[in-house]
Amino acid sequence: MPNLLSDAYDDDLAAPSPFTPSFGVPPNLLVGRDASKREMLSGLHNGPMDKRFVSVLLGARGSGKTVMLDECEDAAAASGWLVISVNATTEGLLDRIKSEASLAHNAHPILPDAPTRQTRSNRRGLRLGPAWFENETQHILSADWSLRRWLTTLGQHALANRTAVLVTVDELHAADREEMRSLCADIQHITQRKQLPVAVLAAGLGELQEILARDKKLSFFLRSHQVHLPPISAAQARGFYQTMYADADAGIDTEALDYMAVNTGPLPIRMQSIGDAAWESASSGRRPVTLDIARFAVAQTDTFMDSHVFTQVWHDHSREEHLCLAVLADRNGTATFDEIAAGSGLPKHRARIATDLLAMNECITQDPRGVITFGPAMSIRVAQWGRQRIPTAEQITGAALASEAPVSSGTSRSAGGDKPRCGHMMVRAGVRCVLAAGHNGPHRSRLR
Repeated sequence: MPNLLSDAYDDDLAAPSPFTPSFGVPPNLLVGRDASKREMLSGLHNGPMDKRFVSVLLGARGSGKTVMLDECEDAAAASGWLVISVNATTEGLLDRIKSEASLAHNAHPILPDAPTRQTRSNRRGLRLGPAWFENETQHILSADWSLRRWLTTLGQHALANRTAVLVTVDELHAADREEMRSLCADIQHITQRKQLPVAVLAAGLGELQEILARDKKLSFFLRSHQVHLPPISAAQARGFYQTMYADADAGIDTEALDYMAVNTGPLPIRMQSIGDAAWESASSGRRPVTLDIARFAVAQTDTFMDSHVFTQVWHDHSREEHLCLAVLADRNGTATFDEIAAGSGLPKHRARIATDLLAMNECITQDPRGVITFGPAMSIRVAQWGRQRIPTAEQITGAALASEAPVSSGTSRSAGGDKPRCGHMMVRAGVRCVLAAGHNGPHRSRLR
C-alpha cells in the first residue's frame, strides 16, 4: 500500500495491532477452538454418512461463531470444495443461496444446454477451490429452478468430480421461518435421501435450540449435530496474551499478564479487545504493558463490550425479557427466579419463558442453588441503561407505539430504525413476534 505520510512522519507510524477486536475478523491466533474446529472438519471430511456433515454451531454474541465458519470455509475451499456463504438476518435467504451458487467455475458443463459467458472469477460469498473450478467459463444455472434442484445438481457434479459443496449460514436464528423450513427439507432430501456431498454449517444464538425444538418441520436441524463453543479459560487467555506479545517482540509484565488473564472472561471478543487496548495504551508495543496499563485496558474493554456487544444483545430481546433483566439489575445482579417473576410483574409462566431464553443466549446464568446472575452476554450497566427505556403498559397501549407497521423477522428494529420490534416469544409457534413494538391485535410469526 502506498505510504500516505511523508518520510518526516515515518518515525511516528505506529505498528499495527496484532489483535482483532471486531466481529467476524479472523484472529491471528485461534485460542480454545481447536477441538471444535477439528470436530467440524472431521464431519465434513467423512461425508454425508457422518452426522456432523450438517452441524449447527451455537454460542453467544462474541463467542467466535462467524470465525469458526470462516475457518471451515477456508479449509474446504483449500481442498477444492465449492463454498457458498450467506447470512440469514434479512429475508430472501433461499434466493441468496441460489445467487451465490449461480456462477460455478467448471471445466465440465453442468448442463449441456446451460448458457455460458466469460466473466471475472471472484464473487462475494462464493469460494472456488483449485481442484474443481479451473477456468473462466461460468455455467449459469436456470433461475427458474428450485433451490433443491440447484443444490442437487451441484452435489451430483461434485460427487462425479470427487469433491463436495459447503453451504454456511450465519445468524440462522434470525431467518424467516418459512425459508428455514424449506432449507431444512431440501438439505435433508439432498444429504440423507440422495446421499450427495452438500454439507451445511449453520450458526446462531442459543435461542435457536428453542426455535428448532418447537417446530416439527425443523426436526432435521434439531437432530443435526450441535456444536457448543466452550468458554475461554484464564489459562488460555494468559497463554494467548503471552504468545501475541512475544511474537510482536513487545514486553508485558507478569502482573499485567495475570491481571488481564483473570479479567478476560469466556468470550474471545473480550480477549481480543483487552489485548488491543493494552497494545494501544503501551504506544503500540513500544513500551511494556504494566499493571496500570492492564487495568486501563480492562476498563476500556468494559466500555467497548457495553457499547458494541451488550447493547445489541439488549435490542435482540423482547420487553418481557427486558423486564427480567431490569429486576436483576435492580437487585445488584443477584436474584432468585421468584424475585424476578414478582418484580417484573409477569405471570410466572411468562417469566419462566423469558428467563429460559435469556439463559439460552447467555445473558443470565443460574447456579445449583437457583441464584440467577448476569451471564457473559450481558452486563448490569447495560441492563440499568435499558431499564429506563422499557415502555410502560400505558405507553404500549397508547398512540405513540400503536402502529402495526411490521418489521423484518430477524431484526431488532424496523427498516427506519425508529421502531423496535415486539419480539414477544409465541410459545406454540416457537418464534418471536415480527411486528413493531406496541402493535394492536394479536402477535404475528411472519409478515403477510
